[in-house]
Order: sequence, then C-alpha cells, then structure tokens
Amino acid sequence: MALPLPFGVPVHPFAERHVRDLVGRVDPEVVHFHMGAVTPSVQASLEAAAGRARVLEVHSVWTPGVVRAYRTLDRLITFPPQGVQLASVSETAAGPVRAAFGRDVEVVPNGVDLDFWKVEPVDHRGVHVVSALRFATRKRPEALLEILAQASRELVPDGGLTATLAGDGPGLERVREWVRSEGLDDRISLPGRLPREDLRELYRRSDIYLNPAILEAFPVSVLEARAAGLVVLARSQAGSAEQFEHGVNGIAADTDEELAAALVRLVREPDELTRLRQGCEENPPRFDWPRVVQRNAEVYEMARRMARSGGR
Repeated sequence: MALPLPFGVPVHPFAERHVRDLVGRVDPEVVHFHMGAVTPSVQASLEAAAGRARVLEVHSVWTPGVVRAYRTLDRLITFPPQGVQLASVSETAAGPVRAAFGRDVEVVPNGVDLDFWKVEPVDHRGVHVVSALRFATRKRPEALLEILAQASRELVPDGGLTATLAGDGPGLERVREWVRSEGLDDRISLPGRLPREDLRELYRRSDIYLNPAILEAFPVSVLEARAAGLVVLARSQAGSAEQFEHGVNGIAADTDEELAAALVRLVREPDELTRLRQGCEENPPRFDWPRVVQRNAEVYEMARRMARSGGR
C-alpha cells in the first residue's frame, strides 16, 4: 500500500511496522533495502531491522542538491544508522552517496539474462538506431529527438538513418506530435511499449542503441542492448558509460552535439560501425546473473561483519 504524493514520492504509511513484522516472520540473515533519492518508506524501516545485517542500496544518481540535503540531515540525525552497509548500482551513482555521507559505498550492479538477449543480426537497409525508454523528463526524450533530427539533417540527401524509439510514458504523445510536425515520421517510429520478445526481435535489425540520459545510474535497457550486440552511444556522465569501453564497443560523448556527430560518422563510415560491432562481439557485457549474485553475496558478508563489529 502506498500513499500517492506529488512528484511520485513513494511512501508506505506503515512501512516500519510492516518491515518489523516481516523480519520477525522470515528471520533473515541480511535485510537488503533499495532506495532512490527520497524514499521515506526505506528510511523509516531501517531501524525496524536493527540488530540484523543491513544493506542500503541506492539506485539513482543524486544531484548536488540531494547531496547537500543529506549532508544537512546527517548533522541533525545519524542517517543512515551506523552498522548499515551502503551500496549502489554503479560508480556513477556511488560517487554522490559517498560525498553525502563520507562513508564507503560498494557497487552492486544490475544484471540481465545475457543468453536471452543475445541475437543473430539480420540484414537490413541503412543504419537503424533504437532506444527503449520511458518518455519522461529524466530520460531526456527531447534531447534524443534533437540528436536524431540533427543527424538526419546532416545526412540529407543521402539519408541512410532510421530509428525506432520504444516505450511509453507521459511525454509519448507530445513526442509523436513533434515527430509529425518536423516531418520525421518516415524516419522515426514510435510503437509504444514493446514486450521484451518484440524488443529482442527489433534489436536483430538494429545497429546502434542511443541513450542521451544523464541522471541514470545503471540502465538495464542499455545492458540488454549491449547483450544483443548493439553499439551504444551514450553520455559520458551517465552510468551507461560504465557498461562499455569507449572506442572499442561504444562511444561516450560529453555533449549531445558530440553524440549527433558520432551518429553521423557511423552512418557515413560503415567500416567504423563494423569495427565497433565486432568489438561488441569480442567484449560481451559482464553483468550476467551468476556474477551479480556472487557480488551480492560478497556485500552481504561485508554487512554481516559490520553488524558483528557494531558498525565499525
């Protein structure tokens, strides 16, 4: 049960009691909490698991304002409580958490079924770009469209670039209207949310996964595209850039303009695109479930040691 609040802040009105009852029934060795930037339900529940090994994992990239807020909170109360092992899904996300609390933060990445997403590509005309996203401000769909539009303008009259942007969200209809108004509906397809089987099939006839989001900690969608052998173009400031090696099997750009320029270059230089795709095949992603489970087990052992030592 959650109480709907402005901006989608997740709140469970009886979180502390619920966690205390659950811990009492299940009797776990470790209690693993997950949070974003503001998750009052988690914050209220940590004390309910006191006396157990606890892991608090952050799944979002905190802005400087959030870091300052937690620094202020830490001067008023001890948060997170001593004895809680901190973790995050990427180094990109871990940095602000370390800055906020001045404590060690372990990285526990997300994982995917790499075998499911591994596909055999099929022949197709031109270069096809794909992205799977929620059409919401944090994902920067407007930037994604501008990058595609800029690249398309530079590639006229030769063309050779098409794109499919899969997903839904509050901004989807506005994006569809923009694509129509710009006369790009013959080059940019917006099918809405696709089942993962359909998304995997789409990746078979695609070449590049484009992701201009910045405030993303460790997007699973990028990892799925990597597993399918797609060349990822992403912003260097985002967690996406941790999932590939720049210049080997993807391109990390500092600005949107650099992303557009890289896209144009890969369309005009098919040998370079082929080289990067070969790099994808030779350097598959490392984040399969067995490795992620092992990493979780390592961090749980750290949490146990911390609980036994009284949080030191």
